[in-house]
Amino acid sequence: MPAVYVDVTPSVLIWARETAGLEVDDAAPRLQLTTDALVALEDGSSQPTMGALDRMTVVYRRAFTVLLLPAPPPDELLEDFRTVDGHSPPWNTDIAGVVRSSRRWRQSAAWLADELDELEPLKLRASTTTENPEAIADLVRAKILPSDSYFRFEDGQADAWNARRSAVEKLGILVFSIGVDEDSMRGLSIYDEFLPAITINARELPQARSFTLFHELAHLMLRAGGLCLEIGGRDSRGQAEWWCNRFAAATLVPKSEFEYHYADITDRTDDLERIFSSLGSSFRVSRHVVALRAERLGLVELGTYDQLATKWRTEDWVPARGTGGGDFYLTYKSRHGTEFIRLVGESLSARVIDRSQAAEVMEVGGDVAKRLISDVVPGFSPW
Repeated sequence: MPAVYVDVTPSVLIWARETAGLEVDDAAPRLQLTTDALVALEDGSSQPTMGALDRMTVVYRRAFTVLLLPAPPPDELLEDFRTVDGHSPPWNTDIAGVVRSSRRWRQSAAWLADELDELEPLKLRASTTTENPEAIADLVRAKILPSDSYFRFEDGQADAWNARRSAVEKLGILVFSIGVDEDSMRGLSIYDEFLPAITINARELPQARSFTLFHELAHLMLRAGGLCLEIGGRDSRGQAEWWCNRFAAATLVPKSEFEYHYADITDRTDDLERIFSSLGSSFRVSRHVVALRAERLGLVELGTYDQLATKWRTEDWVPARGTGGGDFYLTYKSRHGTEFIRLVGESLSARVIDRSQAAEVMEVGGDVAKRLISDVVPGFSPW
C-alpha cells in the first residue's frame, strides 16, 4: 500500500519540535527518521507521511490537528528567569509538558468559572519593581496571612504549606503542583487578569514550596508570568527576580519578628547553620530563606547566602524515586489543587457540564472524578 503524504506547514513542524524542547538531532531518532529527513520536512523540501505525523503527535505531545495548522500559534513560552551558576538551563520536554499542562488546566478552569459567573479580576493590587517589596509584603501578609506568625503552624512545614496555598487560591489564583527534575524549575506563573495560575515543582519540600509560591505570586502582582529556578542571591536575573525574592522572603519572615528572634538565638550560639535551621523550622520556611533574609537585613556579611546556598543546593528537594506507589487521590488533589476540582464539581451541579465532560476536564475516569469531587465539594450528589 503506497504511503500517504500529508500537506503541512514547515514552520509548524519547527515550532512543535522547539516547544517540545528538542533539537533536530534529538527528535529525529524518536520519530524514526534520519536527521536529513527531518531537516527536509522542516525546510519544506518534502512532506511527512501519515505515520511520521502520528509519531510527531506522541513525541511532540501535540494533537494531530495542531500539526495541520496553517501557521504556528502565538508564542506560548514563558519568560525564562532560571539560573544555575549564572547560566540559564536549556528548555526541555519536561518543562514544555509542565507549561502545556498548566495552561490547559487553567484554560479549562477559566471556562468553567466563566460559565458559573465566577470569573473575576485578580483580587490583589498591581505592583511595580520601583515599589518597596518590604512594604508591599506587609500589605499582602495583612490581607491573606493575618495569622501566619512565628507561633502559627503547630503541625509543621506541610501544615504551613497547605494553609498558605489555600490563602493564595482564595485570591482567585489556581495553584498546581507537578514534579519535574530539580534542575528544570522551582515554579512558574501564568498571568491573566482572570484566574491566573501558579505551578510549583512537587519535588520541592514543603518549606521550600512556600517561598516559591510567594515568589510566583510576586510575578503575578507585577502582572507578568515567568519560569523560575534559583531562590536567588546576587546573580538573580534582573530587577524582577530580585524584587520577587525580596517580596517572598519579607512576606513569610516579617522583619520585626525575625530580628527579635534572631537576636534571641544568637545570644545562645554563633553557629550560623544551626541558627538558620532553627529559625527556618520556626517560621516554616527553608534555611535558604532565613539566610537570604538575614543577609538582606544586614545581620550577616554580604555573600553569606551565596556561600551557604552552594553547600545546601540539594536539601530543598525530595529525593528522586521510581514511579508508582502512593495514594492516587491525594496526589491528584495535590497536583491540581482543590479550587480546580471545586470548579468542576460546581459546574456539574449547575448542569454547565455533564458527567462525561467532568471526567474529560479532570483527565480521569468517571468513578475517579466522582470520588475526587465528593471529597472537595460538600454535599455533592449529581452523579
